[in-house]
Amino acid sequence: VAASFDTTGVNGEFRDIAIELDDSRITGELSVFNFDDPSYRFLLRADRIDVDRYLPPRADAEAADEPDRVLGDMGLASEPLTATVASGTASIGQLTIGGMEFSQLSAELAFGGGVASINPVRTELYGGSFSGGLTVDATGESGVVRLTGNADKVAIEPLLTAMLGSSNIRGTGDVSLDLTGQGDTINEALQSAAGNLSVLFRDGELEGINLGYELCEEVNRQRRLPAPASAPDVTAYSVIRASATVAEGIASSPDISASTGYLELTGRGGIRLVDQWLDTEFRMRLTGPVRISGCEDLNATIEDDPIPVNFTLEGRLPDVDIGLDINQLLQDWARREIQQRAEQEVRDAILDRLLN
Repeated sequence: VAASFDTTGVNGEFRDIAIELDDSRITGELSVFNFDDPSYRFLLRADRIDVDRYLPPRADAEAADEPDRVLGDMGLASEPLTATVASGTASIGQLTIGGMEFSQLSAELAFGGGVASINPVRTELYGGSFSGGLTVDATGESGVVRLTGNADKVAIEPLLTAMLGSSNIRGTGDVSLDLTGQGDTINEALQSAAGNLSVLFRDGELEGINLGYELCEEVNRQRRLPAPASAPDVTAYSVIRASATVAEGIASSPDISASTGYLELTGRGGIRLVDQWLDTEFRMRLTGPVRISGCEDLNATIEDDPIPVNFTLEGRLPDVDIGLDINQLLQDWARREIQQRAEQEVRDAILDRLLN
C-alpha cells in the first residue's frame, strides 16, 4: 500500500493511493470524515478483482464440474450495510462475483443505514452490455433487492449459468427488467420477485427438445407410419420474443412468439425464474419442411395452407413434458383426402362418359 495522507485530527484524506492485493491493482483516493463515527467518500479504479476467491465454496455443490459460486447464492447481509457509511465512484476493468464476469464496469455506489445502492452501473457483459441499477435494503428481517436495467446482445447461456448454475438456452438476447424481491440470498429474492420483464432472443438453440421430431413422431404414430429417424434433442430458433409480468418469482406472458426454420409459434405461459421451470401452451404452424428422414408425410402439408397444431410444454428443460394436440391436423388431412378422392371419382366418371 502506498498513499499520501493528510489529517486534521478529525478528518483524513488519502491521495495517490496505490494498492496491490493478490492479483489486483487499485488506485484512487479516499476521504474519511469524523474518525469517531466515520463516513467515507472514495474514487477508486482497479484493473481486476475476483471477489469469489475470498468466499467459501458452495456447500451444496453435487459434482466437481459445478461452479463453486453462482450469483444466486450471494447473501444479503445487513451488518456491513448498517455499520458502514460510504459513497463514491468505482471503475473496474474485470470483475468476478458470484461466478459472473463483468468487464469495463463503472458505477456510483452508496452504503449506509442498512441500504446499498449501485446506480447507475454500466458494464460489458458476455459479449454485450448492461446499464441499470441495483438497490439492496437490509433494514428488515430479510433483504429486499430491486434490479432495473437493460441488457443488449448478451450471450444467454453463460449469463444464466453464472446466475443459476445451468442453462438450456443458447443464443444472444436483449433483456429489459424491473424486479423487486425479498430474501436472505439472491435466489430467495428471485423466488419472491415481482415486476416486469421483456426478452428478445436471437439465433440460438433450446436444448432438451426437438419440436420438429416430436411433431413428426406423433403424426406418424397416429397415421400408423414408421417412426422418423433419430435426431438430436435440440431446436434451433431464429427469434423468441415475450413480455411478462412477474409475481412470486414466476414470469407470466400472454404474448410469447417464436420462429424456427420450419415453425411459427404463438402462445402464453410462465417460467419460474430460479429453476427455469416452464408451463406454457402454444399454437404452431408448419411453414417449412422438417429435415428429418421419415417426415415426408408431415412435410407434404406445407404444399397447402399451414395447419395449426396445439401443444404444451411443462417442466424444466431438458426433461420437459410435451403435450401435442394434432386432432385438427388429422381432421384436415382426412377432409382433404376425402375431397381429393371425390374429385378423382368425378373426373373418372366424366372421362368414362366421354370415352363411352
